[in-house]
Amino acid sequence: LESYRPGVAAAVTGSLAKSEVNAGITIGAGSVAVKGKVSNIAAAQMSGGVAVTANHPDLAQFIRLFSPGFKPALPNPGPLKFSADLAFDPTTLRIDNLRGNAGPVAFESNANVAIDGTRPRVAGELKTSEIIVDWFLPVQNRRAPAASASGASPRGSQQAARTRPAGGRWSNEQLDFSALRNVDGEIALTAPSITYTDLKVDKPKVSLRLTDGVLDLSELSGRAY
Repeated sequence: LESYRPGVAAAVTGSLAKSEVNAGITIGAGSVAVKGKVSNIAAAQMSGGVAVTANHPDLAQFIRLFSPGFKPALPNPGPLKFSADLAFDPTTLRIDNLRGNAGPVAFESNANVAIDGTRPRVAGELKTSEIIVDWFLPVQNRRAPAASASGASPRGSQQAARTRPAGGRWSNEQLDFSALRNVDGEIALTAPSITYTDLKVDKPKVSLRLTDGVLDLSELSGRAY
């Protein structure tokens, strides 16, 4: 298994009151780069703005760092990569210009994260390219469709293959959703289409609310067939 042990290399210039930060973090085969300006870096009232980029060559391998049993139907989904601009103060984290790919799915988002409560609370919008749910679910004796590792633009010039696996059956293995208790939030999701086995929804709009580990679907619209 890939090692979870992180490595950090950082350069900080300026004063404790106003600093410039340039840092690199490795987690297994992945890396995160952070560059920007931070005020009160040694105090509880730290604030600032940084640009973040992150890459991992294998999305499934990255997820297995936190959930070792993760084995999606698509065995080689491609890389995880994203970039974003972060602005923060002691109570709020603002995420702007978030763009990237999670395997074959491209995404972009802006969000606010309140960090002054018992757990973080996220509010934001997420736009993605076409999503085929089957790719990311555990499966037995099934053959997953091929997908491009480069993903597609959320604005939709490219389309991933729509072929779905045939034969076999879904695994009876119980999924672990305990991580949902670590955050609250409200997220609105839009995509060109979402496909789950034989059901396809064009231009879906999904609104999700997560509170105290309970996930509510507050809106689901689109053309299904």
